[in-house]
Amino acid sequence: MALRKKTKADAIDAFFADISTRGQIPVLGTMEGRLRFDVSGTRGVEYWYVTLHNGEASVSHKNTKADVVVRIAQDLFGEIVEGRKNAMAALLRGAMEAEGDFRILIAFGRLFPGRHGSKGRVAPILEVDQQR
Repeated sequence: MALRKKTKADAIDAFFADISTRGQIPVLGTMEGRLRFDVSGTRGVEYWYVTLHNGEASVSHKNTKADVVVRIAQDLFGEIVEGRKNAMAALLRGAMEAEGDFRILIAFGRLFPGRHGSKGRVAPILEVDQQR
């Protein structure tokens, strides 16, 4: 029996399957919003539609309006969900494009794994300092 090599698409599938089964995700707090990831690969564009409601995530493959739309290549997104690349760095370099409410994208970005050897994910943001 031959073992099938794990692909970037497999890593992306596993990432979205994981977040959709977690229930309440503490780092999201009470975040509300919709994100759509347009992931382009060799077979065209695959859509990942994430609805955040009260800190829980549900995932589908809808190609519909969202608060944030991210366009990214499958190989790069696979490396981000594996913790090999950083989403914010990819955005700043122009390797990943996004439009819409960046607050939602930044909150969602906390779900991506840290780089190998990192101490883990950051703590949730519970309130905003209004005295600045």
